[in-house]
Amino acid sequence: MLNRAVSQFVKAEDFVVSYSTTDLFNSPRYTHVMTMTENDLRKMQLNGMYLEMEMTGAGVPEENQVKEKIDRMDGVTPNYAENNDMYTRSRCTRRKPS
Repeated sequence: MLNRAVSQFVKAEDFVVSYSTTDLFNSPRYTHVMTMTENDLRKMQLNGMYLEMEMTGAGVPEENQVKEKIDRMDGVTPNYAENNDMYTRSRCTRRKPS
């Protein structure tokens, strides 16, 4: 514990809301799409952050047009040999109706 307020940076391309959402305060849900290694995911399971369950679907992460464009502008090329154990998980937060 850090004993202080902490926030996590979420890139716009990893933040998903309903198409009909006009503002975040009234959005029924919002989702943070995260990509992490099998090792990081396992650590979070052992710390109680995620339920322990059999993991499937590891492999080359899906590329999207935004990420491809940013990588091209930065001169970065994907190295799939290093990403062979990446998992994509989504953390969804639902807003209680008021």
